[in-house]
Amino acid sequence: MAKAWVIGATWLACLLLVTGCAGNAPVEPSPTPTPAPTTTSEATAAPTMTAPPFPTQAPPAVDDRASDFRFTLFQGEDVLGASEMALSELEGRPLVLNFWARFCTPCWSEMPELQDFYEEYDDRVRLLGIDVGQFTGLGSHKDAGKLLDSLGITYPAGYTDDGRVVRYYQIRAMPTTAFITAEGVVFRLWTGSITREEVTTIVRMMLEEEQ
Repeated sequence: MAKAWVIGATWLACLLLVTGCAGNAPVEPSPTPTPAPTTTSEATAAPTMTAPPFPTQAPPAVDDRASDFRFTLFQGEDVLGASEMALSELEGRPLVLNFWARFCTPCWSEMPELQDFYEEYDDRVRLLGIDVGQFTGLGSHKDAGKLLDSLGITYPAGYTDDGRVVRYYQIRAMPTTAFITAEGVVFRLWTGSITREEVTTIVRMMLEEEQ
């Protein structure tokens, strides 16, 4: 009986460690609005993430140049001009870069919010969703495009095979959003779900600084 109790306690401790709460606040020192507290679904949807080995360089911080990577689109070729591109090819217009995954419940909930933002700002700011589920344990990109269709999402979205983005963009929980200036500099990093109003506030700040 004592042995069974010890095994049960050990199992519970491991479970709590793996599914521990992933904070839902912007990356410091950026003074962005604080999102709502993490819910139970968000905690279970953000397990410890793994990725391929990385270079020994430190990840970029706010005001650093955005790290370049190649991606393939599920949709949005008509908007961006090609189905396979490098992020650096999008310079010249501010960019909201959203990292998501197929089995990330908070990602689903924020996609309609991003869609609303896209429909209002698509002539001034680019929006790009990149699936990183294969690097976060939250699904592969094989059927990820079906999620976009089911939610009525039309903004450009795709996936990357470059696992370094997890480190480069400090993806500590899902979803994660990077705000990048027209010159390709990281303006803000946001960890966790984000609303249309929060995206709009940060984008307006970014546009004002670029004037």
